[in-house]
Amino acid sequence: MTTPPSDSTALELQRLRGAVSTGFAELKGALSLLVQRAGQTDQQLRDHSAQMAEHDQRLDALERDGAAAEEVRRSDHRRVQTISALAGVAAAASAVVPLVSR
Repeated sequence: MTTPPSDSTALELQRLRGAVSTGFAELKGALSLLVQRAGQTDQQLRDHSAQMAEHDQRLDALERDGAAAEEVRRSDHRRVQTISALAGVAAAASAVVPLVSR
């Protein structure tokens, strides 16, 4: 049979229970803090992902606009070359006509 614990043993068990209880409370607080920080990190990650998606869309739009602007520049350059060539031919023709008509 077991003998009843002595007063000093009971006191030590009570202190041990208090220490274990305090340790569990500290662990619970630390775990709660970690869970909260993990939630905040997840929210920041979602926010950054949304911002990245928005920036990707804006960049795609700018790249499309830039490609369209480049095509317009090329088209304008061809028009200028054509008009310059026609002006040169007209100038040459106007210089030749008086010489031929004499």
